[in-house]
Amino acid sequence: MIRAQSSSTDYSELEMLFSNELSRLYQYSITVKYVFRRPDDREVSFEISKPFNKNPILMEQDRKRCEQVYKKAIIQFKQLRQPGVFLYDRQSVLYSTVQIPNENLSFTITQQFSKHPNFVRAEFLLERDKTTTIGSVEHLHSKNLSLKHILKYGSSNHYTILS
Repeated sequence: MIRAQSSSTDYSELEMLFSNELSRLYQYSITVKYVFRRPDDREVSFEISKPFNKNPILMEQDRKRCEQVYKKAIIQFKQLRQPGVFLYDRQSVLYSTVQIPNENLSFTITQQFSKHPNFVRAEFLLERDKTTTIGSVEHLHSKNLSLKHILKYGSSNHYTILS
């Protein structure tokens, strides 16, 4: 069962996607890193897109950080603004109903994403996941997904998977 979390959004495109189990679905892996400067002037990076943290509060904070960086990526890359539906798990997986033409996208954000005074930058990397291939949305039907519409950019619709 798939539920939408916002009543102000038209979900006809999403409903159409999930009513057609033959819809093609592409999977991409996303890596988000935060880089900080140590007192000895060396840089250290932390990958926040992998769920290493067992503390649910800290995991949710990392998910929010990843979502912030992902929203910047949508603006940065026209490949993420093409017509289609994008489902982001707010960490390391992006599903798309369209194949992204350039399968490796990366950029660096130097603006302040963190309140830490030693924050240097956030790094984003999107790659086609060649190990996992999903032919259709059929397997998503069996999961109890809750989706939140986060951004409509032109004719692309971006959702986050909340559960």
